[in-house]
Amino acid sequence: MSLTDEELVVNARGGASAALNELWRRYQRRIFLFVRRKVGTDQDAEDITQETFIRAMRYLDRFDERFRFSTWLYTMCHQLIVSHYRRRKVDDLPDDLPMQGDGPADVAEVDSLKERLWLAATVLPQKQFDVIWLRYVEDMSVSELAKSLSISGINARVLLHRARQTLMRTVTENSGLAPGINVCKEVTS
Repeated sequence: MSLTDEELVVNARGGASAALNELWRRYQRRIFLFVRRKVGTDQDAEDITQETFIRAMRYLDRFDERFRFSTWLYTMCHQLIVSHYRRRKVDDLPDDLPMQGDGPADVAEVDSLKERLWLAATVLPQKQFDVIWLRYVEDMSVSELAKSLSISGINARVLLHRARQTLMRTVTENSGLAPGINVCKEVTS
């Protein structure tokens, strides 16, 4: 039986390096993919991912176990992304998101519904993309993703609703699916 993230944090506070390694193993790739879609380069994404974990380990004693570790980690990560753009003197996060890859395997998967959804998601405004990612990839509740993005719960619900509607409209218009199909449930399948 594996430990929860929060139990791993308690063990890590007690000096268990295996607990820190397990938290890194669980979240490194997920955080990297989240950051990569926002910053556009692997190098920047690696730097921000690494800095997220460095800060998380430095401030582990401030984590409140009553909440989910993932929410706390993504909040920290989001703040580092914002700082990254401030350092570069860019006022807003980029509107156009880079594609994940264009190798033969990626091209072959474009026909799947999941791939079409994420392709459609890349043209969403940044905050709408963030709420879709955190909700469906990271499986966060609306209140958790609101906290992670430092927005109100109502704002998070509105952004999520608008993103779902835009995705549904885009996918149904471009794929011949019947209107009304719940494509957002297909994001994670």
